Amino acid sequence: MHQEAIRPTQDRLPVVNFLGIGPPKCGTTWLDLLLRNHPQIVMPEHQKEVFFFSRYHDRGRDWYEGLFQPRGEGGATGEISTNYIGHDETLARIAAYNPDVGIIILLRDPFRRMVSHYRMLLENAVADGSLTEVVEAHPHLIEYSRYSERLAAVARNFRRDRIFVAIYEEIFSSDAAQEKFLTELAGFLNVDAAAMLAARPEGRVRETKGAARSPGLTRFAKKVRRKLRDHDLEWLTDWLRRIGIDRSVFLKKEGGSGVTPAETEKFSRDFEVDRTAVEAYLGRPIPLWEGR
Repeated sequence: MHQEAIRPTQDRLPVVNFLGIGPPKCGTTWLDLLLRNHPQIVMPEHQKEVFFFSRYHDRGRDWYEGLFQPRGEGGATGEISTNYIGHDETLARIAAYNPDVGIIILLRDPFRRMVSHYRMLLENAVADGSLTEVVEAHPHLIEYSRYSERLAAVARNFRRDRIFVAIYEEIFSSDAAQEKFLTELAGFLNVDAAAMLAARPEGRVRETKGAARSPGLTRFAKKVRRKLRDHDLEWLTDWLRRIGIDRSVFLKKEGGSGVTPAETEKFSRDFEVDRTAVEAYLGRPIPLWEGR
């Protein structure tokens, strides 16, 4: 039987002192690779997204903290799970575990983020149809881009000085901008900045294409992976990835997920309040975002 999900923080000091909470399709895979390359940062060995505070909290604190190797003096320990930002209950669980945890949020233009997420659903054979049709069937595509609501929920649970927000488009706009981001992130995590600069992965993470080679086979592979995760066998998925059997095997070389001009205009306009909310939170404009 699984033990109680989160014990009061007074029982013992929390092991995890930072979390990347999403949202999806904002560069978190690149961020995960970056942090794993830093010698002072400890992350789960076999998986990027643990989903403890959202899906697997019934496994208990001992299971969760057992995913992390003890670190030496100083440094940082944490993980990245992109759905943490999407649920108020999940944010409350994180705050109960460690109210001082460092929260890292990468944000992409909300419309572009939603389109990339849409293409991922097509790529994974989870959905089929136009952007409008898929959004109607999967409303979380829009909800993850409602930054005004998500930032407000994060602010209700964590102090402002424990929240680090960065903009995806700015990170990759130039070498100087990326170095600025890396230096600021190192300061937030209290790790060596020179090592952070040396840890950055080459290039950018592959963009989603939106086309499964075989939808049936893709759905089967996703189901198998979920079963492995549910039975705490994520290491096997990691091993398959290392020998070259990953999701790229199931994709067409060229995607087919066009978005119409009418959809672009409509959804871009709908997200204006969310762009404005992020600019207000940061206290500055974001010129690289759609319509700016």
